[in-house]
Amino acid sequence: MLSSTAVRAYSTARFIAEALDYKIELIQQEKAIYEASVNTVLEVLRGLSDDKNVVFIFGHNPTFTMIANDFSDDYIENVPTCGIVAVEFDVDNWENLHQNNSRFLSFDFPKNYL
Repeated sequence: MLSSTAVRAYSTARFIAEALDYKIELIQQEKAIYEASVNTVLEVLRGLSDDKNVVFIFGHNPTFTMIANDFSDDYIENVPTCGIVAVEFDVDNWENLHQNNSRFLSFDFPKNYL
């Protein structure tokens, strides 16, 4: 799990980690994600260790909505608080992450269930 250093993003990461029985101390806080551009977030992902198969990243708008739209065929107006965007990448190493080797899986958020 990667999280912005912002309190709300890190709090959300901790909440999700606890729900998934993921060790909170393994959450990696990345200052670069806070107020980052799309390219900065993608570069953080491209710098991940190749032993990681699944990554959760917690950050901020408008960047995360722009990223969602970069990988989705459908327009996403807004990724709301605690929104989830799932994308699968067909790569052997993270440095090759790109739109051309991705598959958008889903977009969901808590208010869909209220």
